[in-house]
Amino acid sequence: MKRTIFAIIFRIFGAATQFIFTLSIVRLLSVEESGLFFFLYAIALILSAVSRFGCELSGMRKIAESISVKSKLNVDIVIATRIIFTIISPLFLCLITTICIQPIISSNFDATNAKHPTYFMLTSAVMLCVTGASSEILKGAGKPNLGIFYNNLSVPAITSITVILFKCLNLEINISVLTLTFLVAASSVSVLSIASLLSWRYSWVGTFCSQKRYDQKRLCNEFSMEIRRIFRDAPSLTIVTSTSIIMQWIGSFVLGVFGTPASVTGYSLVSRLSIIVSTVNSAITSQFAPTIGAKYYLKDYTSVKCVSQFMGTVIAVTSLPLILLLFLFPQFFLGIFGADQVEFTTTMRILLLGQICSALIGHSGMILTMTGNYSDASKSSIIAIMVLAATMLMLVPLLNSSGAATAMSIAVISGHSYAYYCVAHRLRFSSFPFRCIELICGMKGSWRSSTANE
Repeated sequence: MKRTIFAIIFRIFGAATQFIFTLSIVRLLSVEESGLFFFLYAIALILSAVSRFGCELSGMRKIAESISVKSKLNVDIVIATRIIFTIISPLFLCLITTICIQPIISSNFDATNAKHPTYFMLTSAVMLCVTGASSEILKGAGKPNLGIFYNNLSVPAITSITVILFKCLNLEINISVLTLTFLVAASSVSVLSIASLLSWRYSWVGTFCSQKRYDQKRLCNEFSMEIRRIFRDAPSLTIVTSTSIIMQWIGSFVLGVFGTPASVTGYSLVSRLSIIVSTVNSAITSQFAPTIGAKYYLKDYTSVKCVSQFMGTVIAVTSLPLILLLFLFPQFFLGIFGADQVEFTTTMRILLLGQICSALIGHSGMILTMTGNYSDASKSSIIAIMVLAATMLMLVPLLNSSGAATAMSIAVISGHSYAYYCVAHRLRFSSFPFRCIELICGMKGSWRSSTANE
C-alpha cells in the first residue's frame, strides 16, 4: 500500500508537470505554433508506443516471472532484446512518417517554420520509445515508482523548467527552441532509464554473462528465440499497449488534418485535463500488474481475483472524485490557459463521460494481459480503435472538437465493456471495483434458496 501511495503521488506530480508543460506551450507560443507542436507531439507519442510492438509489456511480465523462479539468464535475455529492439524499430517508422506527414503540414500549418521542429520531435519519438520500454521493465523488476518517474514525469518537467528559465532570461522562445529542448530532455531521460535498468540488473544478477557462466551458443539461441517471441506476440500486444496513447492523441492528429491549429490546441488541452483518470489508473495498475502476472503464473487464481478487485476499488475511489471536480468546474480549469479556451467546456464534459467508464472497469484490459489472455485484450483494443476511427471520421468534419470528444467517449466505453466481459468469461470473476454488488447478489441468492427450502 505504501508503494501505491508513492505511485499516486508521483502520478500527481506527473500530472502537474504535464499541466505546466501544456500551459507553457499555450502561453509562450502563438496559436499557429502551439497547434503545430501538439500535432507533432501527438505523432511522436503514437510512434513511440507503436514502434515498441508491445515488447515492454511482455518484458515486464517475463521479468516478474524470471524473478519468481530466480532465472538470471532470462533476465539478461529480456533486457538485451528490449533495449536493442526499441532502438532499431522506431528509426524506420520515424523515417517513413517524416515523409508521409510533409503534405499535411504544408497544407494546414506554416511550413516555413515546421522543418526543424518535425525532425526534432520525430527523433524524440525514438528516445521516448527506449524510455517507455526500460520504464515498464523496471516496474516488473519491483521498481514501479522509478519507472513512473522516467516515463511520465521527467521529460515534461525538464522541458518546462528549461523553457521557463529561457523566458526569465528574456531569451526568444519559438517552436524550434521548444522542440529542441524536448529532444534534449527525452535523450537524457532515455540514457538514465537504461542506466537504472542495467544497475538493477547488475545488483540482482551479479557479474555480466560470460562464456564461462553460459555457453555462447545457448546465449545466441535464447536471444533469437526471445526476438521471435516478440514478433509472435507483436500483433496482439502492439494493439494493447498502444491503444491508450492512440486514443488520447488521435483526436489532435485528425483535427490537424481536418481542422484548424486553434481546434488542435483546444482539444489537446481538454484531453490533457480529462485523462487525469487514466493517469491515476496507470499508476495503480503498475503496482498490481506484476503481482497479478506472478500469481497467475503460479496458478494462484484466488489471489488473482482478490488483487484484481482490490486494484479496481483503489482506482475508482481515487478517480471518481477527480472526474466530479472537473465536470462541475470546467470553466475554471480551462480559464487558466486563457479566456479563449473556455469555449471547449462542452468538449471536456463529453470526454469525462468516457472517463467514468474507465475509472470503473478500465483495468480489465490489464488483467487480461497479465493473465496471458493477449487475444482478448487485443480484441477489446481493436473494437475501441475501430469504433473511434469510424465515429471520428464521421463526427469531426461536422462537429469539430466536440465530434472528436464524442467519438472518444463512445470508443472508450465500447472497448472497456468488451474487456470487462472477457474477464468475467475467461477468469470467472467480475473486475467491477466494488464488491458490494457481488455481496448483494450473493445475499439475494441465499434468500431465494432459503425461501425455496421453506
